[in-house]
Amino acid sequence: MTTKRTEQVLAALRGANPSAPAEPAGEPALARSRRGGVRFTFDVSREQHRFIRQFVLDSETTASAATRALWALVQEDSALAERLRGSLAFQDEAQEES
Repeated sequence: MTTKRTEQVLAALRGANPSAPAEPAGEPALARSRRGGVRFTFDVSREQHRFIRQFVLDSETTASAATRALWALVQEDSALAERLRGSLAFQDEAQEES
């Protein structure tokens, strides 16, 4: 069962978000994305980068939109948030043992 928010996020990933406000004409995308926002970057392995690039191409979206959608899902889905926390704890333990 999906929630309305999940459906909205999935629609945004597919680039079909009819409730999104119209973009200002002539304004560069970079300027729009920085208005009221904070830039967030991170490093990934070559394999992760290849996967992300192919995923967003197949989904006809951008890596930024996919990342925002993923964090929206984590924010709204407590089970997913706990699963992520568990995965992070496991990774931290594995790094400490190395």
